[in-house]
Amino acid sequence: MNTPTEREKNWIDWCHGDQSACYSDAAQETVGRMVEISPYSNPIILAEIQRGQSIARGYAVACEGSIGYLGRVRFQGQDSDHQHFLALAIAELCERTLALGIEMVQAIVPADSTGPTDEQLRSAFQAARMIRAAKLLQFECCDIPFQHDGTPLAMAFSPVQFRSYRDIPWERWCQLVEATYTDTLDVPILNGVRSIEQTLRGYAVGQSNPNFPWWSIHIDEAPIGCLILSSLSERDCELTYLGLISSARGRRYSPEIMDFVSQWMLDQGKSRIVLAVDEKNAPALHLYRSFGFEQIHAVEAWIAGRLQAV
Repeated sequence: MNTPTEREKNWIDWCHGDQSACYSDAAQETVGRMVEISPYSNPIILAEIQRGQSIARGYAVACEGSIGYLGRVRFQGQDSDHQHFLALAIAELCERTLALGIEMVQAIVPADSTGPTDEQLRSAFQAARMIRAAKLLQFECCDIPFQHDGTPLAMAFSPVQFRSYRDIPWERWCQLVEATYTDTLDVPILNGVRSIEQTLRGYAVGQSNPNFPWWSIHIDEAPIGCLILSSLSERDCELTYLGLISSARGRRYSPEIMDFVSQWMLDQGKSRIVLAVDEKNAPALHLYRSFGFEQIHAVEAWIAGRLQAV
């Protein structure tokens, strides 16, 4: 089992040294969880750029699911070109993390942070050739079962059916999930950046039960989509992914799907569900708001990976 070394813990503390202690404590806890289940033998990557009395340090973690988590990068010193130092550290972290075989490096930052330091960090991401993938709106709902706005049921002769992902061969399950990405409005820039197998491994992180709450969605025995939930705690869960193939979209299956989600939550004793949606995905935003979800936060996702080669 991997655990951070004292040097790595001290390094992470330094990177969060200009923040309150709770931020550093939360970062140590997050990194510890990721390192514990990482398949890489030395999953924490450290980078330092120093010139005279000026220094930039940062860290990244190679995680399960072939994704790299880009932690905080901090500058300290008198040099006026903070952005240059930060960009060099970010670029080194991305390069060294991808060199491990990671498919994508991702940084998540608050979308509503507009101070000088935040703008320097965004400029440094760009200078390091990271790409702003999306602004993600985070929602929650604590009103279970869901209330909705009277959207009529699907125009179908048969009800929507749900089957465990384990009921079909793994290869077919992967193909079904991948088929739902076609023409998606939810962070479409990610298509092709990560393999579907590694994406699903990432979805599985943190699930304590091997019988994951993952289902294929069917109409008249034909698979039309997939539903992936994650249990976060005794009370909380996440709607991690809901996708339909192109021909099934717009056919008003959502009431039955969301009724299924709420029933699963009631059966499991869950009282709160969260999810994230691309701000440009208007149909999904309308759908979740119509079922009583309320926005609680917004973040920006920045990425580096195979996307840069296309």
